[in-house]
Amino acid sequence: MKNILKILIYFLAVMLVSSSCKQNDDPKPDEPTIEDEKDYQTSAYSFTIDITPMQGSIEGVKLKNAFAAGDVIEISNPDVLYEPFTISAGSSAGKSSATFTGEMKIKKDVDLESGIQLTAVLKNGDKYNDGKPFANVIKLTSLADGINKYSYWSCNDFTFKGKSATINLTQSTVFVDFYMPRVQVTFKKGNAYNNKLVDLNQYFAVPFGYTIEVADFNFEKCLDDKDQRFYKISAITPEECLPGLFSVGADKYVYFSKGSLQYRPLDGKWRLAPQQYHKCFENVDEVGENYEDWQGEDKWTDLFWWGAWIEGGKPYLATLNDDDIEYTLPLDATGNLNAPCAYGSMWTVLNCDEWNYILEQRPDAKQKRGGAIVDSIQGFVLLPDEWITPDGVNDLVTDYKIASKENVPNTYTKEEWEKMELAGAVFLPYIGQLFGSWILSSTNYQSRSFNVNSGQGNVIQFYLLENDCICYDLFWPNNFGHPVRLVQAPSANIKVKVE
Repeated sequence: MKNILKILIYFLAVMLVSSSCKQNDDPKPDEPTIEDEKDYQTSAYSFTIDITPMQGSIEGVKLKNAFAAGDVIEISNPDVLYEPFTISAGSSAGKSSATFTGEMKIKKDVDLESGIQLTAVLKNGDKYNDGKPFANVIKLTSLADGINKYSYWSCNDFTFKGKSATINLTQSTVFVDFYMPRVQVTFKKGNAYNNKLVDLNQYFAVPFGYTIEVADFNFEKCLDDKDQRFYKISAITPEECLPGLFSVGADKYVYFSKGSLQYRPLDGKWRLAPQQYHKCFENVDEVGENYEDWQGEDKWTDLFWWGAWIEGGKPYLATLNDDDIEYTLPLDATGNLNAPCAYGSMWTVLNCDEWNYILEQRPDAKQKRGGAIVDSIQGFVLLPDEWITPDGVNDLVTDYKIASKENVPNTYTKEEWEKMELAGAVFLPYIGQLFGSWILSSTNYQSRSFNVNSGQGNVIQFYLLENDCICYDLFWPNNFGHPVRLVQAPSANIKVKVE
């Protein structure tokens, strides 16, 4: 009986405590509720959001001109908004303009009737620089990936007054396509600067308003043009040169002339061949002693003794008698011709090491050379370091062995070759060789090297059948004349264009 009484007393005590706690949880009439403590007010909005489209494409990369799946617009301003909020644009994928409605939280005591300033940015995973202003200089491994990753779409400080506003999202990151020889480029803004080494064709993402300096070219450009987000800065091809750059050694580049060097015995005039595949003679022509049978305004020669292309080189000689002519040429300490070119001091001829670098040592060297026939003329093709086969033209076949020169797999019409050379391709036609007063078949091109051990000049011979080439010594002085293909190095005063 006593135990039952104890249990009843304990149960009543528990009930009294529970009742007391419940009463304490109820708010007192004069205490504020949680809703009353909120530090914001809500406001309905209607935003018409436009994307200022990037029209067309760059280097085959299609540019963004509409919302995409996963796009969201983040609206923020910590001074007036209780918290940033996002608007999903996924339902408007493919559209460049859409209207969105909803409610946003605004801090208390903010006067909406006076208008507030807000900022909108575009986000989508790791795209669009994560919705943050682009502030670095970054070399891109891919233009498409770079545009996708580093573009920054925003509308800063648009006015929201009442219940509606129009938002224009624009892209402000700048993308720069460089095409120039290996050179240092300085990106700077104010006291901040960043040096980058540019080597041929490279893309960079750069903040809007930065200035680019290329000291070697005496070039400076501020990237702040209105509505300009893509720049192409390239070294303009020197006059009478093909547009492709060829590396001829570590940090050494050249442009090839548009045709072989030619000379008119009638009046001593020099020129470049009117086309790369042009040659002055058919096989087994005869020019007479020192071109006495090769006179006239249309009579040119493209075959010269070794070194005859320099000033004082006597290009008018087709034959040589040791008794009446002394033929000597100036050489430097390394055994290279060091006199100016008779066609212009900006021109020169590759030495043996430079020829060898183009043909054997540069990246993918053997995939950038091959025998070819252009408009029925046999010869050899060299592709520049940066190469994209033009539309409508077959890729150069570089791995072959054939029984006859007529079976060379690379055959081009005039129209096809025009596309090739506009992309920078070089054609070295089989011009022939001069022996006494006769024109014979040959595949040799001159270098400017002289072998001091053998006392002989050097030439490069190209083989169509095996798709190969070799440098060898040529007796000097001699009665054999060979063609000359001039080159020109990029110079410090070369102009730079912006597209």
